Order: sequence, then structure tokens, then C-alpha cells
Amino acid sequence: MSLSLVRQGGAEAIAVFVNQSDEYYEQLIPRLNGIYFPGGSSNKISSPYAETAKKIYKYGLITFSTLNHCNDVVASYT
Repeated sequence: MSLSLVRQGGAEAIAVFVNQSDEYYEQLIPRLNGIYFPGGSSNKISSPYAETAKKIYKYGLITFSTLNHCNDVVASYT
């Protein structure tokens, strides 16, 4: 799935930066209703991208469990 397909589907794309503080992700994730992780050749275990994805996943789960009473879901696409 490419970014252009996401946009054609009506989504608004924003950049999520790597190597940011935990507070950055804590504040950003509740404002999103989905996240798209593009593929690539970076290390999927220990690269800055992998660390950022772990933080996003962690805060996404927290957000999901907090908002679950409203049936809100944070979708993840890879």
C-alpha cells in the first residue's frame, strides 16, 4: 500500500518523526486514527525506525485500551 493510495482513500497523512521523546509520541498517538508503516531496507529490530515503531505500538495500545469504551480503534498498516 502506498501513501498515494492512503490519500486517495480520504486519509490525511502527517509525518511521524523518529528519535523523538516519549512525550512526543504520547501526545501524538491519541490524535491519530491509524498509522502506516512503510517498508524499506532498514533493520527491523534495532534501527531508529524500529525503536520508533515500538513506541508507537506501545502508546497505540495504551490509547486503544483507554478509548475502548468509545469503540475507537487505532489501526496499524504495514
